Amino acid sequence: MADNYLEKKMQDRERGLHTAASRPSSRRGVASLPLPLRRVLAMTDRPECPILRAVAAALVAAGCKVALVTAGSDPRRGNECAQRTGARFVPGDATRGLDECEAAWGQADTLLMACNDGAASDAALTAFTRRCAEGSRIINLGDSPLPKPDRVATSNAIATADPSSAATAAVYLLLPLSSLIDGHTLRQ
Repeated sequence: MADNYLEKKMQDRERGLHTAASRPSSRRGVASLPLPLRRVLAMTDRPECPILRAVAAALVAAGCKVALVTAGSDPRRGNECAQRTGARFVPGDATRGLDECEAAWGQADTLLMACNDGAASDAALTAFTRRCAEGSRIINLGDSPLPKPDRVATSNAIATADPSSAATAAVYLLLPLSSLIDGHTLRQ
């Protein structure tokens, strides 16, 4: 029986049917760090923003669950942004976004803000801080960090015009050791 098994494996390999499991290799100059599962509530009133799109796509590619909530903007643009980035689209306000996020994945642990509307921004921050877990994070795609409530571990801002740099910075801010960085604005 073992001979037949090995013969079949050899024949499959010769025909190109063999699929070897690839192991990640360590390349010189490249660091690979594990990113724990993060559930991100991305709140925006401008879903067409290239920086928001780049950040959301990078977080999804890194394995994060991203719910894109569009407050006060055209739902079609929000849906299109979510489809392009791989995020889950939630039309409405932050409370509805948190409800859908919790139903689908559990409690959100990161708030990603990209709002020009101060009222929508304040409402999202209030809703998130009422329901967030201890050690949650806030990332503002703007010039300054948002106020940090007691239960939130970090509140930082990313202020750059380069979408790629913003995406890299956002993934970096979600790494476990980056909880030591608080109250800063990352600029390019």
